[in-house]
Amino acid sequence: MNATRPPTPAGLDPDDVALLRALATDDPLDVIARRLSVSERTLRRRARALYDHLGVTGRVAAALWAERRALLNGTERWPVPAKDRRPC
Repeated sequence: MNATRPPTPAGLDPDDVALLRALATDDPLDVIARRLSVSERTLRRRARALYDHLGVTGRVAAALWAERRALLNGTERWPVPAKDRRPC
């Protein structure tokens, strides 16, 4: 049986969503890097690429972007209706 994954907003893959969820915590980057089994340098590089992809400027804006799309609680709710869209 071939299960298909539901699509995620902005073409994010499950690793991107996991990174967004990790960055939305108040944990320091070194702790997040250890949890994700990557170096802190790799985490910073991946986070910057994710911010660029989402069109946001940093960790807080990325967390707001994810929260508005209900990615932080595991309940995906997208696309965001035009009336609710706000720049991060």
